[in-house]
Amino acid sequence: MSSLLVIRHGQASFGQDDYDVLSSLGRSQSRQLGTFLARRGVAIHAVYSGPAKRHQDTAALMIEATRADGATIPDAVIDASFDEYPAFEVIAHYLPALIDDGMIPAVLAERYRQSALDPVTHRQTFEAMFRVVLARWAEGSLVSPTASSIETFAEFRERVRGGLTRLIEAHGRGATIAVVTSAGPCAASLTLAVSATPVETIHQSLVVANTAITELKYRDAQDITLYRFNSVPHLQSRALVTHR
Repeated sequence: MSSLLVIRHGQASFGQDDYDVLSSLGRSQSRQLGTFLARRGVAIHAVYSGPAKRHQDTAALMIEATRADGATIPDAVIDASFDEYPAFEVIAHYLPALIDDGMIPAVLAERYRQSALDPVTHRQTFEAMFRVVLARWAEGSLVSPTASSIETFAEFRERVRGGLTRLIEAHGRGATIAVVTSAGPCAASLTLAVSATPVETIHQSLVVANTAITELKYRDAQDITLYRFNSVPHLQSRALVTHR
């Protein structure tokens, strides 16, 4: 059988001006992943990366560390199929209206408004609302005539599934393919092997750790099995395991 390793990027810069930059810890996580793969003797035949800077930098650092440990690994190929779902666009477009319309719990909305000067509380309340808004987006209950350019959940899922299916069909049996992407595509990849509702997929995406590996085993595009989800064997300390 062949293996498809769907890997989330290293820790990015949540709460900073540019989220799409790996933190120093994120860079270390990426290198540790590459060293782990080399020392475990995982022969990777192809590497693909989503288009974001955090995807490409994670892939580059993983590859660099793998080669530094004496293993052979090809350069990454950039593929837009593996970009993240449009979380920031969805939040920016829908959150203010959902708060004004009372569709966000009033207590949560008030905590969010009052937390602007407290970064820790602000982050906690933002993440709680993030979960609510993305779940509504996934189930298709957010409708706006001015949001036609925002990718729907169905479009996102089919983009990722289509990209992964294309890779499976392009690489024969015995291959190991690595795809460096974001939490959303990691969760969406599960739907190639197991059933999950749109909201379940969103909830799964929110627990994916940085540089975690989701592995699918396959014979062909119709015979795919989930082998492991959200695995971080390369991170030997709990302090190294992050989600944001």
